[in-house]
Amino acid sequence: MTALEKVKTKAKELSRKDQLSLAQDLLDEASEDFASPEIERAWLKEAEHRLREMRSGKVKGVSVKKAIAEARALLKK
Repeated sequence: MTALEKVKTKAKELSRKDQLSLAQDLLDEASEDFASPEIERAWLKEAEHRLREMRSGKVKGVSVKKAIAEARALLKK
């Protein structure tokens, strides 16, 4: 049994709350390797820009249901 398999087996013995906590910790650590501070700042700036556009009425949002339907349609092409 590999080390990963052992960890997975032990993790399955944890309570659901502890499993979720472990998963969040692992995701947090992994994401630190992928997102530099510059990238994080750029995404934050973009999110703020999009929010301002929506609040001003310059752009209109779509429902999640519609967005998912459109995405599924595109994937079928």
